[in-house]
Amino acid sequence: MPILMYHRIAADGPKSLVRWRVPAAEFERQLAHLAAGGYSSIGLAEWLTVRQSDPASLARRVALTFDDAYKDFVTTGFPLLQRYGFGATMFVPTQFMGGFADWDRDFGAPAPLMTWDELAALDDAGVEIGAHTISHPRLTRLQNEAEIVREIVGSRSELEARFHRPVTTFAYPYGDYDARVEKIVRAAGFRCAVTIVPESAGPFALGRIGVYGDETFDAFRQKLAGADED
Repeated sequence: MPILMYHRIAADGPKSLVRWRVPAAEFERQLAHLAAGGYSSIGLAEWLTVRQSDPASLARRVALTFDDAYKDFVTTGFPLLQRYGFGATMFVPTQFMGGFADWDRDFGAPAPLMTWDELAALDDAGVEIGAHTISHPRLTRLQNEAEIVREIVGSRSELEARFHRPVTTFAYPYGDYDARVEKIVRAAGFRCAVTIVPESAGPFALGRIGVYGDETFDAFRQKLAGADED
């Protein structure tokens, strides 16, 4: 099943970050293509269950995942998803909610992130909420194992406390993980974790198809078709 990875749904921002934002018109074109192809969406948590109990039902299913909780998902991305009848999984760096993507400051003015109230409204609307650490670090560069645990467990704990439901999916910031990090994610009680590369290496290193702003629509179609053939 294709797992698509998005970040921003916007055209504005530093030139060096163009890869990480898909303009609204292009995003809508991609959604229209999915709808015309008979795809329906599924959250990662539901997929984990269905792939065991009813794998045949996953034909023409797709998971649309979004990293970092950018505000433009609220203003632009989610309304388009609703228009085409698709759901989403949103991976949240908890420290920065209501603020900015400070990890991008070296590239220019960082983009605003959604507020907790906006995330709660998305949760009420059926968006699956996943953890993305507290402060969006490169986890393998943290020398203190206790700090890795704090980033992973703390993000899950805050999300569960706010939304009163299990948070079972995790995204590694920058796709950065190793055996030590993966072990901590498993021990924290997550059911799966996603990376930023297409290749999968088990449920705690699930590959995703990157959807990038510096690629053509034909590239999107080819990636999707390739995932269906796997």
